[in-house]
Amino acid sequence: MKKFSFLLMAMFAFALIFSSCQKNELDALSKPEDSSNPNTNVPSDSVFAVSINVKMEVGSMVYDSASTNITVISWDKNNIAHEKEISISANNNKVYLVKTHQKFLFKFQKWGITEQLTFTKEQIKEGDVISFGGKSNQKQLSAEESFMEAGGVTKPYSKVNYLYNENGLVKQIDYFQAENSTNDLKFSFKIVYSYEAGLLNKVAYFDAENKSFGTSVLTYTADGKIATIKETKYGQSVNATFKYVIINDVENILAEYSFDNGNKMNYTIKYKNGNIIEDIATGTSGEESGKYEYDSNINPYAQMNLYSLFLTNLSKNNNIKQDKVFSGSIPSNIAYKFEYKYDTNGYPTEFEKSFKTYTSNTHLFKIKTFYKY
Repeated sequence: MKKFSFLLMAMFAFALIFSSCQKNELDALSKPEDSSNPNTNVPSDSVFAVSINVKMEVGSMVYDSASTNITVISWDKNNIAHEKEISISANNNKVYLVKTHQKFLFKFQKWGITEQLTFTKEQIKEGDVISFGGKSNQKQLSAEESFMEAGGVTKPYSKVNYLYNENGLVKQIDYFQAENSTNDLKFSFKIVYSYEAGLLNKVAYFDAENKSFGTSVLTYTADGKIATIKETKYGQSVNATFKYVIINDVENILAEYSFDNGNKMNYTIKYKNGNIIEDIATGTSGEESGKYEYDSNINPYAQMNLYSLFLTNLSKNNNIKQDKVFSGSIPSNIAYKFEYKYDTNGYPTEFEKSFKTYTSNTHLFKIKTFYKY
């Protein structure tokens, strides 16, 4: 009995030592937790670093900053496999590999795209860039339905239906609004889109009785960017012109709006990595500015190339934070919290936006939207 117990203890001790060695080697595959010192907990003489680059094409748009997990399997000199899942983002894309390992396998899976790459010890070295990517089809947003929650009461708010032409472009959007008395969704208006050479050139607006109440006409620069917009609604017109200037690697969109009453507004958009990161609008009634942050998932509105007089649908990712400042005219409410749920293809299935008063920061209400594709 004593001999058997001693044998068990010896086997247990060996297992602990063996698993500890495996764990130490596995830990060396991930980036150190202390980003200010890249060598923390990673012996420089036992590992080397490579970078992971992720670039995916979804429809006509490129996403090269998506956060994802990479599975790395490496084999040591005894052909024992070591597996580790590593979180990768645009700002944290290094993977540390054990120098004595003989083979390395990288597995990538994101938004329905799957890829794996294998390298021998001789085929990979310090500083190499491992690139993953692929293409997937754009998903078409077919409908969205929103609900408002205020004071603990949730009720229907709106509904939107999207229709497409034979080329997959939006041809019509139908809008429904909830009636205050019954909470029933009632058809409110529709927008009809017309195209020329694949570019949106006219937007027409019709009320619930199918009567026209406005149009927007767009022109473009030689490289396909919006040059001018003339929008007329209920007999009132606004003319917008757009210029594009690169300053410190940031595209500045300089817009000027002229209104029928003689007023003008200047609007500057700073556009970087496919997203609006900052804007400022200055007019006779005051000034409004904002700074914005985004996640790395797909904004379906940007992919649909939806029309907006103020280019609000440009950003390819989804807004998760904003810092707005107003002077002169102050809004009655402002969005302050953005929460999303996504499907496996990176598209939002739910979006909850919370609103508060601008001056007192008092929560007012939430609007929760469900998306169908």
